[in-house]
Amino acid sequence: NARLGFIVRPAQNIRAGLSISSPSVYGLTERTTGRMETDLERYFSTPGIQVANADSIYTKNGADIPEYNYDLISPWKFLVSGSYVFSEVEDVSLQKGFVTADMEYVTYGSSKFKSANNEEDANYYSSVNDAVRLAYKNAFNVRVGGELKFNTLMTRLGFAYYGSPYDDKELKAHKINVSGGLGYRNKGIFVDLTYVQSLNRDVDFPYRLSDKANTFADLRNNSSNVILTFGVKF
Repeated sequence: NARLGFIVRPAQNIRAGLSISSPSVYGLTERTTGRMETDLERYFSTPGIQVANADSIYTKNGADIPEYNYDLISPWKFLVSGSYVFSEVEDVSLQKGFVTADMEYVTYGSSKFKSANNEEDANYYSSVNDAVRLAYKNAFNVRVGGELKFNTLMTRLGFAYYGSPYDDKELKAHKINVSGGLGYRNKGIFVDLTYVQSLNRDVDFPYRLSDKANTFADLRNNSSNVILTFGVKF
């Protein structure tokens, strides 16, 4: 992949930027096997009785354990950003902090699968790509943050919103991160402590039907993370 961007300073305290991230290309190898165990009469829990397991190996063209080689191409990303620096001076120890924000546009619908070395699978992956274009849309992500400096100590706050990639309006999905932290900088030593609260909403389909409405699970997941970073600059 590749990323191209630039940053400009139209005024003493203002920064503005633009970047474009190309898709990432992943070369993947997938092997599939299957195994089934059935114990309707509780034989496995009965002493002295041995029951053989029933193994099922999926085959393709007469060969055991089929192997699929394919490429996955991720979406494009376009980013616009800006920041305002308080007390913009050359000596960074005298700077008082900044506020920054960026907006990212992600083309989820442009994700693609491609057969790596088997033309027989080309039609299958073409159908998969058609399904991707129907199921996904482009979305915006927004991130806002700020920092205030007090000599060697500093405080930080951040907010991030990641929009839904699904084209169906009935599928409610997003991700929100709220963070706060403290930092310390002095004579080449830095310590950062950050708390991140994540609020996630997504959907999950056990299977898809083409002739009737699909049933899906509405998932809500909240998580917390504490991140501690320590470093020394020489």
